[in-house]
Amino acid sequence: MKILTTRDRKSAGGGIVAFIESILPFFKSDVRCVDVGRPHSFFDDSDPVAKNTFLRMILDYSRFIAGIISFNPDIIHINTSLDMSKKAILRDSVYIFISKLFRKKVLVYWHGWAYKKYTSFPYRGGDRGTICGIYKSSDAFVVMMSGIKEQLLNWGFKKPIYLCTTSYDSLLMPEGLLRKHEKDNKNILFLSSVLKEKGVIELLKAYDIVRRKHPEWGLTVCGDGPFLEEARAFCETEKIREVKFAGQVGPAEKKKHLDNSDIFCLLSYEEVFPVAVLEALAMGLPVVCSDAGALEDIIKEGVNGFVIRRLSEVRDGLRFDVNMVAEKVSKLIEDRRLREKISMNNAPEAKQKYYPGVVAERLENIYNQILQE
Repeated sequence: MKILTTRDRKSAGGGIVAFIESILPFFKSDVRCVDVGRPHSFFDDSDPVAKNTFLRMILDYSRFIAGIISFNPDIIHINTSLDMSKKAILRDSVYIFISKLFRKKVLVYWHGWAYKKYTSFPYRGGDRGTICGIYKSSDAFVVMMSGIKEQLLNWGFKKPIYLCTTSYDSLLMPEGLLRKHEKDNKNILFLSSVLKEKGVIELLKAYDIVRRKHPEWGLTVCGDGPFLEEARAFCETEKIREVKFAGQVGPAEKKKHLDNSDIFCLLSYEEVFPVAVLEALAMGLPVVCSDAGALEDIIKEGVNGFVIRRLSEVRDGLRFDVNMVAEKVSKLIEDRRLREKISMNNAPEAKQKYYPGVVAERLENIYNQILQE
């Protein structure tokens, strides 16, 4: 079985890149990738062609067509995202259209999804428009939340819709790894792109409350992003000295930071199935996170960690009650037995559900079903 899949450029950062990279080594099928999309200027500003939208798109579509002709795939797997900008969904409709011109079977894998924003398909004509019609011509769809499936059905999508998950770097969970409970690192970890919409300010404010009661506990912020300097400036202004900004980290450093932390916190405003949370689970960390996307399904209260629900309205620029965040983090700090219990739950559960080999096998089963239909 031969699969041609689109993926965001590595220089774009984000979950689609991490997802494809994690599962590629585990496929039994012949899977080849075509890079698409604009690089993020923060992560890579060196390629003038990639920054020029017109030239980049002409080259990307040409390479995609060349890949179809030379590789002759059985299935074309399109990774897309219905995010706030709506750019990816328009771009990827062209890849689907081209695939259908070559009479190829198409699987569309929905990653990001601003599902609470859009009650109808967000392009001219809605669910009866041309763009939506192109997506409906695909042979199958994969979503990571039942709510997304329901929305597609409401928009008139008739082809099979499968539920699947994302994955994490297999290096983060060697065989038999569980948290080392004899270690007490006294550290809270944030590991993601440093963006305002990742709840960075809410986390820093919550940590400021926590440190007054538990001054021996630190906070490490791993990742780069456009909001990094503002986060640093906030800590300077508020005199929060115990925060360590580690910057972008590679796989080995990431594993080290996860292993040297006791609690993971991510307060994203919008997510579907964040890889960073799976990485924390795989390393046995209790998780304090927002209720965005599938996080309420992933994190069971008191079993895997705690879920913080968004405020009904923004208050002082904040989407979450920072006192509630501080309360849940403090509960984990003060109850070591609870931390250990959650840790013992998280590592094996992550391996069973989200290990890249498991997810790759699940996805190949979907490929096989598409070919049989």
